[in-house]
Amino acid sequence: MTAARCPGAHGGCDPLTNVTQQERQLFYEFDAELHPNYRAQLIAQRIVISPPPPGNHEQAVAELSYRLACYSAVEIEISGYRGLETSFGNFIPDITVAEPGSFAGAPAWGTSVGTLMLVEVTSSAPQDDRGPKRRAYAAAGIPLYLLVDRDRQEVVLFSQPDVEAQDYRADVRVPFGSDLELPAPFSFTLTDFTPRALRPREL
Repeated sequence: MTAARCPGAHGGCDPLTNVTQQERQLFYEFDAELHPNYRAQLIAQRIVISPPPPGNHEQAVAELSYRLACYSAVEIEISGYRGLETSFGNFIPDITVAEPGSFAGAPAWGTSVGTLMLVEVTSSAPQDDRGPKRRAYAAAGIPLYLLVDRDRQEVVLFSQPDVEAQDYRADVRVPFGSDLELPAPFSFTLTDFTPRALRPREL
C-alpha cells in the first residue's frame, strides 16, 4: 500500500481551482446543446467531450457492475454515467456506486451524498482519470475510487480521502488478473479481472 502523490510535488499538490459561477453556467449552456450521444465534463477548467465509448471499455464497465451487484456484502445502487457536480468541476464517472435511495429524485448533476465508490475505466484521456479526477473525487470526500487503467494494465483502489489535501492517502495497485480486496461495505475479493488493454484505435 502506497500513498497517492502528485508528480513533482513535495508534501502536497497545487490546490485545485474552484469553478466560478460563470464557468459553470457556460458549461451548462454548452452541455444543453451537445448531441445526446456525447458527454461533456468540466475537468480542470476544460470542457472535455467524450464520444460513445468503444466496446472493450463497456465490457469492463459491464463486468464490474455485475460483480458489484452480485457480491457486495450490503445492498447498493449502481448507475452508469451519472453526473457529479463538485466545487472543482462536473464529472461523469463510468460507474457510481451509492447507498440505496441515493438516486431517487436527484437532479442530473448530483452531489456526492450517499456515494460509496466511483469507478473510471481509462480510454482516450487516462491522464484525467489518474490526476484531476482522482484529486477532485478525494476533495469531494468520495470514500473509494477504483481506477481500471487499461493503458498500464493495472487496477488501482484509492482510499482514505483527505478533503483538505485534495487527494487520497492510500492506494493499492494490482496487475490485471490479480486479486483485489474491496473493503467494507463491499467486503469481497475482485478475482481474475482482466479487461482488454487499450487499443491504438481507441485513442
